[in-house]
Amino acid sequence: MGLRNWIALTTAVLAAACGSGGKSPTAPTTTVVQQPATTPTTTAPPTTPAPTVPATPYTGRWSGRYTIDRCDGTGSVQDLFCGTRRGIYPPGTSLPLTLDLTQVGASVSGTLSLGSVTGVVTGAVRSTGLLTLSGVARGGTSTATITYWDTRASGNSMNGYFNFNATYVDIPGIAAISATIGTLTK
Repeated sequence: MGLRNWIALTTAVLAAACGSGGKSPTAPTTTVVQQPATTPTTTAPPTTPAPTVPATPYTGRWSGRYTIDRCDGTGSVQDLFCGTRRGIYPPGTSLPLTLDLTQVGASVSGTLSLGSVTGVVTGAVRSTGLLTLSGVARGGTSTATITYWDTRASGNSMNGYFNFNATYVDIPGIAAISATIGTLTK
């Protein structure tokens, strides 16, 4: 095979490999797509809004009545506090309640009086506007420990629910009491 035939054969093989069907190979074309100019944006991570606290609706002196919904106990205290004949807290009994509260932001503190049983309470206003309190009140030989408090103020009135455990000096047992606050006003 001569040089001329070898060049012709090599050209034919290269043309077939490039898909030009015997035509001379051409350089591939590149299409450049222009992207529109954009200004980069910065996205801040999402934030959780701070809970809103109502503007001091709980500050003031609140007074009204609460009603015993349930009274369960253990030991002799059950008879003393929950007995239907001579108990202090049989269901359906309505008793006086007074609160003297100060609210700073979401924090609430003050005094609670359940009749002659008085003590210090502290708590907070949740983002929903509900007040939660806890504390211990004492009077004479009895003690009331607030175990649950959930009330809401609307204008000058407050209502809701609370529970407390009552004990009496030298009498064994605990009375667990659930109550409804009809309405407290200031």
